[in-house]
Amino acid sequence: ITIYDLLALAATLVWLCVGSAWIFSAYDDVDYNNTSSANYCPEFLYRFSFWICIMGWIFVTLAFVFGLLAKFCTCFYNILCCKPCKAAEANQV
Repeated sequence: ITIYDLLALAATLVWLCVGSAWIFSAYDDVDYNNTSSANYCPEFLYRFSFWICIMGWIFVTLAFVFGLLAKFCTCFYNILCCKPCKAAEANQV
């Protein structure tokens, strides 16, 4: 499952990079009022895309941090509990 999770995170990261380059670069040029303008975009649609992109970056960051914490905790748990668990398994009654 870890390989699948890493691939999904990488695909999300690539998708966010491409989307962010397009959405954030057009931030100052978007025209919400003039429908005949080449830079026209409905305000709701652009703002929705903008905030979804920001929430996507927050999600990717949190997923990365919590993934590292989960791996760290698993490693730390194995270091602490390795000897007592093996000793308990060996001395079962």
